[in-house]
Amino acid sequence: MALSIKSKLLFAALLLVGVFACQTTSRTLQDESMFALYEQRMARYGHVYEDETEKANRFKILKENVEYIEFINNAGTKTHKVGVNQFADLTNEEFQAI
Repeated sequence: MALSIKSKLLFAALLLVGVFACQTTSRTLQDESMFALYEQRMARYGHVYEDETEKANRFKILKENVEYIEFINNAGTKTHKVGVNQFADLTNEEFQAI
């Protein structure tokens, strides 16, 4: 029994919704995991931020730096590994100014 065009379109639409739902869930879990790392770092290194705006900005910087760290470590072109430390929520400019 052949599926009608309407049935095929409905199936395709449901498939797309499922794919996007999986990506959203994955991104949410990654953000939760990243925020847990961020909170652990704050406790470990005694970081306290002035307000929620600064805290959110530092979290954004940390996420960008972790993506870079993973890129460098996965590239396999270095003889060393880069990791998250007390400076991971600083921009390059802020780190160089230390």
